[in-house]
Amino acid sequence: MSQNQKSVEDFLSSPAAFSDGTKKVDRVKTHGAAIFLGDRDVLKIKRAVDHGYMDFTTLQKREAACKREIELNQPIAPSIYKEAVRITQDDDGRLALNGPGEVVEWAVLMRRYPEADVLVNVAR
Repeated sequence: MSQNQKSVEDFLSSPAAFSDGTKKVDRVKTHGAAIFLGDRDVLKIKRAVDHGYMDFTTLQKREAACKREIELNQPIAPSIYKEAVRITQDDDGRLALNGPGEVVEWAVLMRRYPEADVLVNVAR
């Protein structure tokens, strides 16, 4: 993981990254994503990895993947998939969602749904 993504993950692990009043952020990592679960919202970034079939090694590729995820999933789950958001860094080094600074990462913003609705739990 690059130092830049480490800083982004640290930021997204903080309740301050969420505008929904989140008190505690839960975190899930997959082979290609890092997911940050707030009380009402979820932020998901693509990890800077290349597995051959999935290459997220550049900011441009991660931006495209986030936007494509919204494009594909929002029509079938509009109450869950909100938008692709910019994670920016200002001149003082502070990170923000859709802030005025330089774009350092992209994320998919989603509405959190109940754990009972997660497919593995539905299958049980």
